[in-house]
Amino acid sequence: MVLAGRRSTLSVMRRLIMALAACGLALACSTASTQSPFPRLLPPADDFHLTLREDSQSNLPLGPSCTGEAALALPCHAFTVALENNSQHTIRLSSDCKEPDLMISIKEPHTSGGWLPVSRRSDCRHDIHWGNLRLQPGERVVFQTRLISPSRYGESMLPRSYTLRAGMTLWGCTEPPDHSDCLSPLQATPTPGSWPEINYQEPVGVVSNEIIAESPPLPDFGKMDFTFQVEIPAIAPGNTVPTTDCWPQNNARLDCTTFRYTIRNLGDRAVRNVVSNCNAGGVTPDIAAWYRVPGGEWKGFPIRNGVCFSAFTGLTAIPAGGEAEGEFTLATLEVGLSTKPLEVPDRYQLRFTFSPHACFASPDGRFCLTALQHPAPVVSPELAVDVR
Repeated sequence: MVLAGRRSTLSVMRRLIMALAACGLALACSTASTQSPFPRLLPPADDFHLTLREDSQSNLPLGPSCTGEAALALPCHAFTVALENNSQHTIRLSSDCKEPDLMISIKEPHTSGGWLPVSRRSDCRHDIHWGNLRLQPGERVVFQTRLISPSRYGESMLPRSYTLRAGMTLWGCTEPPDHSDCLSPLQATPTPGSWPEINYQEPVGVVSNEIIAESPPLPDFGKMDFTFQVEIPAIAPGNTVPTTDCWPQNNARLDCTTFRYTIRNLGDRAVRNVVSNCNAGGVTPDIAAWYRVPGGEWKGFPIRNGVCFSAFTGLTAIPAGGEAEGEFTLATLEVGLSTKPLEVPDRYQLRFTFSPHACFASPDGRFCLTALQHPAPVVSPELAVDVR
């Protein structure tokens, strides 16, 4: 299919319309919903046949995610997808990206709908270049894809067997009897800043057959190795908000101090490490803090907020030999740490530990090759602070 990018506003509009398009691909039902306020210009889903098969002989480029052992993992496998027009009409299909509007999912009984998306195309937001594919009755189009590529997002798929299926969202129109081009007028932008009519049409969702694919066992990657540093930067970056009562006149307070951390991956393989945020804090890895007066006993900071309401949990890539950096305050670590024990003016020593929760990853860090592991915590050098 011919490709194109588009502005983010068009992508948002398209997603809104797709949400109204009946049951959706995840439920394997037709999008020919009589409740949709938008006209459907294509034949119903039953008039299309979508097939998915794994293609071990594909010559598709592997891409930066799939070099070395990562090429063995299922996200790097190639698949052939064929769409056949089984209707009695000639149709025209619209495209706007380098990848068709294709999603590949795995069977997952414990999720809503029973299927979990593991491969979808990247959002395209650049130059618009509409594609106009004409399929006569009985004609089909065939294309190849890997589950992950520079133009596709792919999820981690650890070694085991998976049941997969493809779902495709079709945009377009049915060609009139005079065989004129019904699609190009729908793709035209009437005035600058407006949306083409194709965005106001109800798409048709088609679902493929199910296949079994195997993600094979990978070699032992050894042990992870990290160093961990924490410092107080000379100039605070200004993008970490410790508490609502930290203002320029009191930002020397310890609970208003911004710390910068650096995690270095000493290994020869990329990793992905878990990061999360609690309450109103920034996104950080698992970092804990202790304090003491010089020569005294190390003590943990008391908890400020009690419970962590994590609004985000994800994975961040650290390349082989590379670093991950970020900022935090004591108030944004874990559930929020209180500096009340350090209100007495004195010189204190601080110590931080980084507890890795990481997987070995593809060379570019886009997906995990192994399950998450818990290597031993790494302690930072001591840091002296003066409380006045």
